[in-house]
Amino acid sequence: MLVTYVLGDCPGCKQQNSFGNVNVCGDHVLRGCMRCRYSQSILLPAVRKKVIYLDQFFFSGAFRGGDDRFVRAAERIQKLAADQLLVAPFSSIHEDETHLWPRFGELYPFIKSASRGAEFKQSSEVDRFQLHRAFMRWQQNGPADQQPELSDALKPGHVSNWDSYFRIEVGGYHGDAELLARLKLESVEGLVDLFPGWRESQNTFDQDVDAEYNAAAKGYMDAYLEFMVGVGGGDYMALFDSPVMSMVVQGLLAQLPEETPPDERLRQCARFLDSQHFKSCAHQWLRAHMYATLKAQVKAGSYANRERALGRLSGVFFDVSHISTYAPYVDAFIMDQPMAELVSHRGVRLSERYGTRVFSLNNWPELFAWFDELENSMTDEHRQGLRDAYPRRVEMSLPLVKSMSEQSTRPDPLRVRYRAHLGDAMRQIVLFGSTLDQAIKAVKVPEVDIAAFNNLLNSELEHLEAYNCARHCLPMGKTQDWIDKGRPH
Repeated sequence: MLVTYVLGDCPGCKQQNSFGNVNVCGDHVLRGCMRCRYSQSILLPAVRKKVIYLDQFFFSGAFRGGDDRFVRAAERIQKLAADQLLVAPFSSIHEDETHLWPRFGELYPFIKSASRGAEFKQSSEVDRFQLHRAFMRWQQNGPADQQPELSDALKPGHVSNWDSYFRIEVGGYHGDAELLARLKLESVEGLVDLFPGWRESQNTFDQDVDAEYNAAAKGYMDAYLEFMVGVGGGDYMALFDSPVMSMVVQGLLAQLPEETPPDERLRQCARFLDSQHFKSCAHQWLRAHMYATLKAQVKAGSYANRERALGRLSGVFFDVSHISTYAPYVDAFIMDQPMAELVSHRGVRLSERYGTRVFSLNNWPELFAWFDELENSMTDEHRQGLRDAYPRRVEMSLPLVKSMSEQSTRPDPLRVRYRAHLGDAMRQIVLFGSTLDQAIKAVKVPEVDIAAFNNLLNSELEHLEAYNCARHCLPMGKTQDWIDKGRPH
């Protein structure tokens, strides 16, 4: 067997230093020998990890550095994830939005590392699951309200299984980043340009909500009809390059009996898209109420300054997509302040409707209190499971974590000025074996600051661990190898 962590001599063949952990397999650790076929299975205690969704603004803040609030939160999240108490999956929306960043190649691996391989299902797939279930209930005259099912958005194993040592990553296609960024800006500008008309509107909140539902239903139907016209006119490439939403109505039609005439099928779909069952789908409900609430905020006087509105709402379409798709399935959601204010508005009340804890810079201390609750919930049996499953795991005591969280959030000017230099120097040492002097020389710190930078670098290397290495874009495996060698520098 391929032994990942050698624990000692094999109980079977007695070969020295050949027996150890092969992998963590859901609810047990597989142990074996690299010479003979002897093996053991060590059962692990049941886990139910809390699910947290990290909005793009959080990753951006933690990745840029300089703001210790995000860095400390990222370290706590990584520690809780390593302790099998928390999972922070990434989503297709993360991937789409991150691709617009100039440093996409650095930020996206950081997001994947924080997720520990856990991934939400595609946003279009989550929407499809909700709609198909609602359509079945509508056909059966069942109740309109439905509770979101975790399996719609996330494989249950990400919550109930202990993390494996290995994960496989598959690359994907990304469009023209410059084009997408320009379209994003134009979309936000177009939205803000609507605000003067919204302020003059006499529509009630409920009428604005209904307008959003109607626009969504029309979008699905128009996309399907455009697809059918294309195929009917001989454009068979429409089968491959039509938008995903053009297949939503097609999927609903497939659930109707084959003997139903085509015209009647389409009418039934149209009636469903106008029903309370459609409007009660979590994605549709949240999306409609979030945009209607944004209109209510504008009518009440918010976002009066166009330039400031463009800045505060620069990612509004991605934010609404993040929240309306995944918030109903998670225990906690970290988002920016404008979105936190919007989802707490009486028109949405996300926490009341779906039980999702909302954290932003408005209530940052509550986030750390929640982290403490999770850490304090760990049982002795769970701690033993960690020792069995991850023998090279380095534990960090709760008092030290609290000490970190109580430090001043004012960033060290030297650290801010040389954040990039610091990361480069640490990568030189950990990844390429450079000495301290060689690394400092390579990053070209001005002579006047070399002594102070030397002290800062030494401190960072002393406190570098596998669970906090992502702040310097260091891979966990190579960081742990460097630690095991005695932190040479």
